[in-house]
Amino acid sequence: MPRVGIDLRATEEGFKAHFGRGTGRYVSELAPRLLDLSSRELGIEGFHTTELCPSIGLRQLFQRIPFGRQTLETHLYLPGILPQLGVDLMHFFSHGDAPSRGDFPFVITVLDLIPLRFRELYRPERNSWRYDLARSLEHRAIKRSAGILAISEATKRDLTEFLGIHPDRVFVTPLAVGSAFSPGDGSEIRRNLLQGREERIALLYVGGIDPRKNVPFLLSILEELHRAGRKAQLVLVGRHEKEREYPALVAEINRRGLTDDVTLAGFVSDEELPGYYRAADVVLFPSLYEGFGFPVLEAMACGVPVLAGRNSSMPELYGSEGELLSDSDLSAWTGGILAVLDESGRREALVAHGLKRAALFSWDRTARMTREAYQYFLTRGSR
Repeated sequence: MPRVGIDLRATEEGFKAHFGRGTGRYVSELAPRLLDLSSRELGIEGFHTTELCPSIGLRQLFQRIPFGRQTLETHLYLPGILPQLGVDLMHFFSHGDAPSRGDFPFVITVLDLIPLRFRELYRPERNSWRYDLARSLEHRAIKRSAGILAISEATKRDLTEFLGIHPDRVFVTPLAVGSAFSPGDGSEIRRNLLQGREERIALLYVGGIDPRKNVPFLLSILEELHRAGRKAQLVLVGRHEKEREYPALVAEINRRGLTDDVTLAGFVSDEELPGYYRAADVVLFPSLYEGFGFPVLEAMACGVPVLAGRNSSMPELYGSEGELLSDSDLSAWTGGILAVLDESGRREALVAHGLKRAALFSWDRTARMTREAYQYFLTRGSR
């Protein structure tokens, strides 16, 4: 019986920046379902840091290295551990977690290739050699993998365009959201967020604040609504204070005089997050590019109107390209918000559409598709 190992390190707090973010949620939701699909035909087993880097002394040594310790662990130490695990194939859930060397077969999930598509936004002026080295190692791991799982057709297209990967090597396995994301009452959280200013429009953004997320554009929307005589409160949810763009974002909020109109909610747990969606009048997602876009699906599943950009994976996730908006088109986005608030039936139509779309995505389906990918690549590798 062939056996597949799955990398569970993204569920561990402190392993890179995965925990509590997209990759961590992906693994936390998918791994238990994959383990349940283990059978006589295909065995599936999970591995944590204690199995993938079992030497306590070596782990302590890696911790003393000022930078690049997880890079060294991944590309120098991990290739020697994989053959000892007793599996025929290993699955790494992020292409940055897979080794670039060694002969052991593995499959790799590619979430996105955004640093290649927006190279000018992400390549730092200082220490660019470290950035270039990291990308080089990641791309080498992708190219030497036994197979690739992409989380969207958009990511699959990028793999072909930027890395020359043949489409036959890529298996698309869309993501999903948990059952906690469902319609419900968000009135208490709404009162807390608006702090007694119930007449205000509650606008919600969930996600990071790196450049392609286009968060400053939300401040322009807020100003435009105010000029139109509509008071609004913009709520930003995410672990933003640890991101390098955070000081500049706070400075920009202050410069525009929006301090009282923007709530920096910080990190919100998965248990609390559905309530934040339900508290919003509209969820805004102005990102310029996404491998998938968890917040869009989460908001739709909670029965909240979503406005998102017409780019990348958004059409395949949202399902109706005509409902999406041109990137950074201030008039279109402001008009979209006002239409949800003022036009008869507009909100109800968007909610109904979102719930219908969200029902098409489930973690059980993703797990079955992932298992099919394992079987496909195991068979392909044995030819």
